[in-house]
Amino acid sequence: MRRLVLLFSISTLLISSCNNQTETKLETVTEVKQEQKLETIKVATEFDYEMKTVLAKDENCKAEPIECSHVAIAYPLFLNQNMSNANRLITNSISDMLGYGDVESAQQTDLQIIANKLIADFQSFKKEFPDTEQVWSFRLKTRIAYSDEDKISLVFASQSYTGGAHGAVNQVYFNFDKDGQLLKIEDLVSDVNSFKAIAEQKFRHKKNIKEGQSYSDAGFDFANDEFRLPANVGLTDDAFILYYNQYEIAPYSSGPTLLIIKFDEIE
Repeated sequence: MRRLVLLFSISTLLISSCNNQTETKLETVTEVKQEQKLETIKVATEFDYEMKTVLAKDENCKAEPIECSHVAIAYPLFLNQNMSNANRLITNSISDMLGYGDVESAQQTDLQIIANKLIADFQSFKKEFPDTEQVWSFRLKTRIAYSDEDKISLVFASQSYTGGAHGAVNQVYFNFDKDGQLLKIEDLVSDVNSFKAIAEQKFRHKKNIKEGQSYSDAGFDFANDEFRLPANVGLTDDAFILYYNQYEIAPYSSGPTLLIIKFDEIE
């Protein structure tokens, strides 16, 4: 009964409360559960999977759910044995986002244990600082952005707060082949230099950076002041998605940066 109450309570949390400028929209856990039911029945992809949900809440908090520390995660678990490496990378990466994991670990993380640990750490913090008004949270939603018979692209959108001046909103892409191996940009495009040149042109146009103006002068932090592709590149049915998260190349106040390169632009 307690788990049912927890699920009902956390499902009322609107995870799309992120600032619109983040270009990231998370959904309620209710919507996650509804989507999970549909995707478990029939998956329109060559990669069989089922959606898993992890929930945890500070049981010492008797206030409304949004005022309590909590964790709500929805992620895919691939069913085919050859995708075991992908499952390990997914769970270990989510654990790392929570601040407890090692992405390179050979062991697959139990996310329920990690979620419970965050709540336990908050309770310890609350015991040490009983007058704190902090409420810790971590919410993550996963979407299949693209799939064909050879590869699949996943996007993880998360919102978290575990102390400090403000929370964090991030969007992470994973591209896997049918053997569960992580695909790099070199595996997705035949000419990386040309792809990078197109991305740089789009970036400078979007940010109104004048010809000859350096990135540092424009307020961006690229190593050696040279343009680089973002850590996260994903796929849709007709385009590449390039996503720079907050802090990746600019201060928090600048927000994330989204670039779209259509497939026909690089052909």
